[in-house]
Amino acid sequence: MYPIKSFFTYSKAIYSKDNQLLRMTLSEDEQYRLWADLKDIPIGLQETFLLKEDQYFKYHIGFNPISLLKAFNVSYLRGERMVGASTITMQLARLIYNLQTRTIIGKLKQILISLGFELIYSKDQILEAYLNFAPFGRNIVGVSAASLIYFKKPITQLSLNEHLFLSVIPQNPSALNSLNELGSIPIEIYHKKVKLSEKWHVLQKDGKKFNAKNVERNNIYSTNNIPFLAPHFTDFIIGKEFKENSIETTLNLKIQNKVDAAVKNYIHHKRSIGIKNAAAIVVNYNTMEIETLVGSADFFDNQILGQNNGVFAKRSPGSTLKPFLYALGFERGIIFPKSIMYDIPLTFKTPRNFDEKFRGAMTSEVALITSRNVPAVWLYSKIKNPNFFAFLKSTGVIEDEELDIYGSSLVLGGKEMSLLDLSKLYSILGNQGKVREIKWKKDNIESASTEVLSPQAVAMLMNVLANNPRPSSGMIEKFTKRKHEVYWKTGTSFGLRDAWSIGLYGPYVVGVWVGNFDGQGNPYFIGHDTASPLFFDIVDKLKNFVPDNFIDLKQDSYKLSHVDVCSKSGMIPTKNCKSTVSSLYLPGVSSIQKCNVHRKIKINKKTKLRACSTTNDSIEEKIVEVWPSKILEIQKNIGLPLKELPSYSNECKISDRVLSDNDPVILSPQHGIDYHIRVNDDKNLIPLSAKVDSDVRNIFWYVDEEFLGKTSPLKPLFWKGVSGQHLVKVVDDQGRHSQREMNISVSY
Repeated sequence: MYPIKSFFTYSKAIYSKDNQLLRMTLSEDEQYRLWADLKDIPIGLQETFLLKEDQYFKYHIGFNPISLLKAFNVSYLRGERMVGASTITMQLARLIYNLQTRTIIGKLKQILISLGFELIYSKDQILEAYLNFAPFGRNIVGVSAASLIYFKKPITQLSLNEHLFLSVIPQNPSALNSLNELGSIPIEIYHKKVKLSEKWHVLQKDGKKFNAKNVERNNIYSTNNIPFLAPHFTDFIIGKEFKENSIETTLNLKIQNKVDAAVKNYIHHKRSIGIKNAAAIVVNYNTMEIETLVGSADFFDNQILGQNNGVFAKRSPGSTLKPFLYALGFERGIIFPKSIMYDIPLTFKTPRNFDEKFRGAMTSEVALITSRNVPAVWLYSKIKNPNFFAFLKSTGVIEDEELDIYGSSLVLGGKEMSLLDLSKLYSILGNQGKVREIKWKKDNIESASTEVLSPQAVAMLMNVLANNPRPSSGMIEKFTKRKHEVYWKTGTSFGLRDAWSIGLYGPYVVGVWVGNFDGQGNPYFIGHDTASPLFFDIVDKLKNFVPDNFIDLKQDSYKLSHVDVCSKSGMIPTKNCKSTVSSLYLPGVSSIQKCNVHRKIKINKKTKLRACSTTNDSIEEKIVEVWPSKILEIQKNIGLPLKELPSYSNECKISDRVLSDNDPVILSPQHGIDYHIRVNDDKNLIPLSAKVDSDVRNIFWYVDEEFLGKTSPLKPLFWKGVSGQHLVKVVDDQGRHSQREMNISVSY
């Protein structure tokens, strides 16, 4: 049996999570037509239709002979007006086969088809089809579409007055064609509704005396007001090609409207400085549902390519991936929040910081919050087996077939990602290290999860991100404490083309992108300055949506511990360390060494130089900081010089000096690397460099016990290598030394 539903194609109705219509598409034949099963159509609506259209529907065989004879008499024998006398089955035949029934031949065709329908389909199937195929003015077809368009609610929520209104339209749907805006129903429809209402009350025998004044002249909506809400989101849903015609999504329309207004307002006030577009997303990480998606500042603005979806656009994410690199560093014990990292030039290719400067020694939490590139690249080199690329692959934001071709640029924004990708990553933090798939369709099924980070590492990272200061009026300041913490990070892409801000507030991941779809850069596209104000505007609008029973992350529940470390070195303090700070760490995991920065030395009171065993003058003990020479130079260059160690007195022997401090550390040649050079190529020089204590002024280089030359600690000595195995030795001016073997091969 050919399903009666398949005679036509249907619209798709897309609903918010609280069942509000977001959008309805046109069917293939340009109609607003939705299918509703008979069980979902209220009995009252079915009865008012039967009362108006076909009181004897349940008893006839497809046509009503008495009604047809009366109609024939009026229309043809007496020559008055044309009377149809069509049953619901006959009307269904006309609608499906587009019959011309004002002629006798057309009417006979209609009757024959109706008889066939009655033989093939049940009464319920015929009534169901008619209620779905009946015309309701313009291109509105069926009770379900009519209810959503005229009353902005599903048929299950209609009142008796609204049942009556819908029941009288199919006999004269063109009466509504002139309806252009919100207003009362046409007078003709109203009078028919009054008559049907009177008839309804009589049949119901409810004892109420009918009064036409009780029949409301409803306010209805025209087809010009069909909802077109969250267009980027609904475009995405339509593109998913779901089989069903009625789709309940995860969108929270209340939050959507607030975020959409925030984006529009922000861009309106920033247009004067060339900021023309932005996108935002809100994901509930508990359910993994997209509750808000704003793809651009204005869907209808072609000048900004407004129909593009900024939430799905792949762009350079800047520093927004760095928190996950640091979480891996915490998890593997390489760093902890108060451990010291160095923002200094590297021996290999050094990435540039956003401000084109180096900041020297800083804690890892400061390095993360301020997005320093050198510490991130150093940490990237330490994350191995699996590396950072493999971690991202395990989360699903990098496709399986992609190769690890990015290197350290991966943590600097070298791999393009979308706001949706970043939202999935940041939801891992809300889910204690578990990655889950994002949902846009409403269901009660919890998505599967896979642990990609330990809960302890996540908790440690979240405590760092909570200390990221909120921007205000262009200045960085600690934002006023609200009921719940904000865990957030910013990012700025290469060429100042994209500004990002993303983080967690309550049960939500909030993500913001500011930029241009044409990729044009702008000096104002800086994550902290441009994206974070919009981010916090959205966060502030979410305050009333955070459940009262929501509990922020608590470090105690993740077995994190505190340890006091030296505030200068980030190491376990010795008795020489006078200033300490408390830091989170993972017992048995975090690697924390004893402080070697603070040392106690003897000073000749008379000469103010370092004393030794042969010093006869009075001496005093003094605590000093001993930093590598490169750190001293960097700190000096940035205007924050560190105190240098005083030199030894002249009478001190080499043996006194050698035993007192640290040996040099050879940085180049690197351990375990074979060097290849070309013969007769003067450019193939091998740099020799070392890290030494801050009291060293000169270092001396030897190869196979032959002296090569001397240089300052800050400058490498370049050597034209010779093929073979060599022993490289460095000696500082205090007599301390180190050595390393290296292998050189020559090609022609």
